Amino acid sequence: MAGKSKSWTPERRAQQAERIRQTKPWLKTTGPKTDAGKDAVKNNAYRHGFRSTDYAEILRLLKLQSAFVTAMNRDRIWP
Repeated sequence: MAGKSKSWTPERRAQQAERIRQTKPWLKTTGPKTDAGKDAVKNNAYRHGFRSTDYAEILRLLKLQSAFVTAMNRDRIWP
């Protein structure tokens, strides 16, 4: 596979777009149907999104940094 480009040519993109339009995969995706499946996915935003613990920790650190910068600017003697 040496020398092959990993990017798609415009022709290949057009062919793939046509295949997608023909198969219409968005009509087949329905999400969870059972109560167990719905329970499993309802907290995804808490685990992976803006409410995840990692994101909360980043926000906490940014607030500390902002408070530090504000304190440094307040204590600075301006000419």
